[in-house]
Amino acid sequence: MRVTRFYTEDRNLYSRALFDYLDSVLQGYTTYSCTGRWNGEREQSIVIEVIEDTFSIEASSIAKGIKKVNKQKAVLFTQQEVIANLV
Repeated sequence: MRVTRFYTEDRNLYSRALFDYLDSVLQGYTTYSCTGRWNGEREQSIVIEVIEDTFSIEASSIAKGIKKVNKQKAVLFTQQEVIANLV
């Protein structure tokens, strides 16, 4: 299993645009609201966490889609191997 986290600015949290996009490309995910910093500026941020064996599309393509929906210059994503159990 792999955990992938996408870090993006909280521009569309309440407008549904971001969630509509995520729902179209991911089977399930968790979001965390937080405060981040980018180029010395404080911003409201969202971390989108996905735990999956494989994505139907590449994580970099998902990041590009988030970037487009949020009209951002960049979206960071990280990936780590994890052991996950659904009970």
